[in-house]
Amino acid sequence: MQAAREAAGNRKDRPKLLGVTVLTSFDAATLQEIGMSGTIESRAVALARLAKHAGLDGAVCSALGSAGDSARLRPKVRDTHSRSSSVPWRGE
Repeated sequence: MQAAREAAGNRKDRPKLLGVTVLTSFDAATLQEIGMSGTIESRAVALARLAKHAGLDGAVCSALGSAGDSARLRPKVRDTHSRSSSVPWRGE
């Protein structure tokens, strides 16, 4: 993620880089199968934090993964589909 951010540069017209957290088709068993522990929500928040730390412009997460602690990572949610949200970061 950091390499992608660095490659994108700092121009105003650069492409926006978004991370993807937990897919809507995932359940607890799928997370275990790919080596992730914890709840869907906790994994979504952790992955969103990694994307933010890497300097990405936002993250895409399912409605299941955008509740709770993730509210601290986002000022607003753009509802582009009833089951997913685009999560931009707060200006820092």
